[in-house]
Parts: sequence; C-alpha cells; structure tokens
Amino acid sequence: REIFDSLLGAADVLVETFRPSEAIVLGLDGSSLREGYPSLIHTTITGFGDDSPYSDYKATDIVAQAMGGLMAITGFPEEAPDQLGGEQAYHMASLHAAVGTLLALLSRDMDSMGRDVQVSMQDCVSMATLQTANFNYYTWDGIIRSRTGLNHAFSGQKQASERLSYSRTLYKCKDGWIAYAAHLAPPNAWRNTVAWMAGYGAEQELGEQRFEDPDVRVSEQERINQVMADFAAQRSAQELYHSAQKLRLLCTPVQSVADLLKDEQLDDRDWFVEVEHPEIGETFTYPGAPYKLSETPWQIRTRAPMVGEHTCEVLGEWLGLSSDEAEKLVALESS
Repeated sequence: REIFDSLLGAADVLVETFRPSEAIVLGLDGSSLREGYPSLIHTTITGFGDDSPYSDYKATDIVAQAMGGLMAITGFPEEAPDQLGGEQAYHMASLHAAVGTLLALLSRDMDSMGRDVQVSMQDCVSMATLQTANFNYYTWDGIIRSRTGLNHAFSGQKQASERLSYSRTLYKCKDGWIAYAAHLAPPNAWRNTVAWMAGYGAEQELGEQRFEDPDVRVSEQERINQVMADFAAQRSAQELYHSAQKLRLLCTPVQSVADLLKDEQLDDRDWFVEVEHPEIGETFTYPGAPYKLSETPWQIRTRAPMVGEHTCEVLGEWLGLSSDEAEKLVALESS
C-alpha cells in the first residue's frame, strides 16, 4: 500500500470501478483521496453513481441497458426486449469517463486543484435513450414508443388509437439485408424508387400517381412493405445497393464483421491498422480511430502492454527505485 500511495502522489489520474462501500474500506473514496492528494483527478465508473440510493448495487452491461431504458426500445414489438450487441453500456460509460477526465484535467490547469469525476452507467445509457425522439414522443404526446423491429425507429405516425405505426426500412435479400426508407422519401426520391423497381419490372401498382402523395404512402405502407419485400428477396444486397446508388437513393447493405473487414470505404481511409505481437511472432488487424487529426495523426505504436510489463519502469521513473529494488518488489508481489 505504501508503494501505491507513492504512485498516487506522482499520478495525474486515478480511474477505478469499486463500489462506494469498497472504496471507503480501501481509502479510495473522494474525501480520503482529496485530503492526501489535492491535485489528483479521481474518476469512478460505477453502475449508479457514488451518491444515490442504488450506489452500492452491482451492475453489468445488460443491467445498465435495462435500467437505462435502451432495451425497451430494442427488438421486435411482439417479442421480449433485446440487448444491443457488443456490450454498448460499457463502451458508453468508458467514453464518457474519458471525456469527463479530460475536462477535469483542463479545469485543473486553471487552479491546480483535483477533481472527482463520477460516471454512472445508468446515466450514460439513459442519455442515449432520451436523446432520441422517444423523449419527445412522451413529453409532447404522452406516447411510449414501442420496439419497432425491422421498421424505421422514428417515422411513427400517430393514429386515432394513440399508438404509433412505423414504416419498414429493413428488407431481407437473397444473401443478407438492405436498409432503405422508401416511405420516407421526398417526391423526387419516391419517383426514383419507383424507377428503381421498374428497372427490374417489379414496381407493381406503386407506379400509380396516387402513391406520390405522402399521406397515401402512410396509409398504404403495409402494401408498400410487401412489394419492397418481394423485390428485395429476389436479389442480392450488393446488387440492390449499387443499382440504388446510381439513382441517388438512400440504400445500403447491412454489413457483417466480415463485410467490414473488406469494406473499400474503410480501407481507403486506412482505418484498419496492422499491429505486431512479437511475443508470438504474429501480426493482427486492429480497428482504427473514428477521427483523423491533421497535424498530429493518430496511430497505434505498439500492442497493448502485458499485465505488469511496465511495473519496473514505472517504479523506477516515478518513485526513483533502482532496477534491483523494483525487480525484488515485483518478485515479492508475485510470490
């Protein structure tokens, strides 16, 4: 603990995920740290924050997605709520923690005082839920939007029953899926939609002039859905994608991980990077950053460190321990 406390004295930031009761026992709560390390930025990532009725509750990704409301709007209306893939609650909390920590560091530059940064996973997920039109639907019209499945999430039309009907935007193809919002298209785009299907002789009655009226397209959306579904089911996603693009229509395939790895757009932006792992003599493809900096290009310099790889280096540079002292300490901790 003496070594850890010394490291805290040299560090700019401490990031931890202990529940508040655990942090108090360890002396890592905000008040204890502020007393001993007044310039330290202390970032906590927990399920429900440090000062709430649920502060000491444990939380996982699926718990945060449920408590934050995101699961309620994910999936099909006739089925159970669904979890977003890829542990999105963890990603949201991590990103907000990084942003909050950077803001605290900038603030510290003005007065040299440390900051406590509290990040609640529920808060992060709730913000993602309420920043959508769901919040407006409820506060303006008292409507709780249901899960929309294959349909467009925010194209609902308020019906006499006070329920929302949704336009379908996902269609199954011979080899996958496409996303396309035929019903939402402005007049010129709708005409191009009809021309797109007519090129295959598949427009059926959608070429009738009455379908140029948006209100008719709303009332006839089930029929439009069926015609579009029949049209898509007989063709490949890539064929539909490229033929629609020629008419400047908003259509795209739903890409898998395998599709992303060979995506020409991502490849042209040099998004993927190759990272060498010398310990096993292999190089792996990593995803890159979703931003580009003009004067200071982002890059991955090396693979992620092994557990404890830099312990001796940190003990030497931060605390002035000799190599022998650091190695003995590491060996003692490992025994």
